[in-house]
Amino acid sequence: MSNKDEEPPAKKLRFSEPDLQIVLGTDEDVSTIKVHSLLLANKSRYIDTMLSTPMREQETRTVSFPDISPGIWEKMNKFLDDPLAIRKMKIEDVLDVAQFYDKYEFTQGTKLCEDIMLDYLSPESLEEMENALTLNLNLVIDLTLIAHESNMSSVFQSCIVYLLRRLIIQPFPYRGKGSSPYTNIMFTEEQLKKIIAILGQSGYDNHLTRKFIIVLNESDQVNRSLQDVLNDPGVAKDFVHSRRQKVSDYFIMRCISRIEVSGTGRNADGGFKKTTDKEIGWAILRDEVDGEEDLKTCWWAPCSENLPVPPLAGWVPYDELATGHPTIKYILNESVG
Repeated sequence: MSNKDEEPPAKKLRFSEPDLQIVLGTDEDVSTIKVHSLLLANKSRYIDTMLSTPMREQETRTVSFPDISPGIWEKMNKFLDDPLAIRKMKIEDVLDVAQFYDKYEFTQGTKLCEDIMLDYLSPESLEEMENALTLNLNLVIDLTLIAHESNMSSVFQSCIVYLLRRLIIQPFPYRGKGSSPYTNIMFTEEQLKKIIAILGQSGYDNHLTRKFIIVLNESDQVNRSLQDVLNDPGVAKDFVHSRRQKVSDYFIMRCISRIEVSGTGRNADGGFKKTTDKEIGWAILRDEVDGEEDLKTCWWAPCSENLPVPPLAGWVPYDELATGHPTIKYILNESVG
């Protein structure tokens, strides 16, 4: 037997002609390369199946990947062939190749992506990024979608649990020292739409999902089920608006030192409250008269139930003892820290 016959198959292939044509892209952006079928079939069950069964690809010795660009194909194979490249693989690279590894059954590639994603999304790693204020929320959401589409259950669990926990955390109104920006105030409408869509596609439903629904219902004062949320195209917009409103209201109150009321007569100067009656909203109160047990509403401000502070104008007499002309004055703090 000659020395050449004793060489391993992989070494022999390096000295043989490639026997498989790979077509990448579509239309005007098409690229064709030649590869060794045996090496590629060892990487991909998809290709192995095509070349080992009576299919057109077996006869033509051509396999097409219309959704993979030449650059992505090169990157996919580099991470499978080069140990040095694997050590330099970044989470952004995972976004480029993970879906194709899964779709075309590059098992080793999918496992590699899954390991890198789990490391990136570990509780320790997420905490470190939050403390350093470097966490990329869009990236976490994109990884969640890829994990779901690529059947990476462990990665998906890590992603969705993190996102739901942050959606449940109420914002520290107007960030101060020691407060974290990673609460439900950080989500944009578009980001929340993606998360809700992922929840619908995955059917994910546990105690965190139910807590998130409770937070949604509290913000809009409605009683939605998970299915209601998934079917409501406006729920993301409503949620984001309510979070912004809460922080804005708190900031207004931080700016105001005190509120003075005068000009109402009947011992009502200085007393006001926001009632639970939505038809009344803000009210100016008067002292009890002739044995009345509680403070009574003397003036009220129509359509004021959504205001964080009593309005300067627009007061209407509420009972027969309302006299004068209410004047509201906001006394502001010199600074807010």
